[in-house]
Amino acid sequence: NLANPLRFGSSADNPTLQLADIVAGATADVLQHVGEAPYHELYTWVGEHMHENHMLPNDDLIDANRIEPRVNLSVLKELARRADKGQDPLDGIETFYAAEFRRQTPAPRGLRAQLDAILAKRGR
Repeated sequence: NLANPLRFGSSADNPTLQLADIVAGATADVLQHVGEAPYHELYTWVGEHMHENHMLPNDDLIDANRIEPRVNLSVLKELARRADKGQDPLDGIETFYAAEFRRQTPAPRGLRAQLDAILAKRGR
């Protein structure tokens, strides 16, 4: 449901990432062999979780009122964009993540907002 911050890691160091790698690999195999008998049962399961145009999460399960899911979805879209362009997925992703979190966070109001504006003008 994208509720927690995204974390990057090595599947060699994290068994849960190994499982994610297996599921991702199996999904890719199924989609490359649609209609072939050995993949039929797995395709039935994978197909329940797929959209015809993408492999992003189901929007119906995401609480868009929370900042974290909105930021995480933006990061996933950025990773997909980088993959489409053959770019390094991790190069500067921390900066992108932080900027997206700031963009999605509501601006402070009242006296705090005035103080933040003054400090921003002074470069602090």
